[in-house]
Amino acid sequence: MRSAPATKENGPGAMSAPTRQEQNKELQYGDALADVQAADKRITSAQARAALAGFALHVVAGAGGRSEFLAHRWGRSITLPDIEAVERWVQRVTGV
Repeated sequence: MRSAPATKENGPGAMSAPTRQEQNKELQYGDALADVQAADKRITSAQARAALAGFALHVVAGAGGRSEFLAHRWGRSITLPDIEAVERWVQRVTGV
């Protein structure tokens, strides 16, 4: 019995449709990537707003491997525990 001729759909280089498990992994990684990108945007926006007020804002390694934020200007600094605290602080120092 002869097999069907090789085509684009069933030939040696053909890719099968992703399984449900593979689709779920892609969705999970896509969500995680979107979360990371959103966090990066929040940090970058806070850094830009702080810079307009004359402050430098850095992400530093804190206790237990968690990220903390260090803002400084004119030899004075403040450490902030998370992005929410950074955004409140930036709003306070910029008035915006």
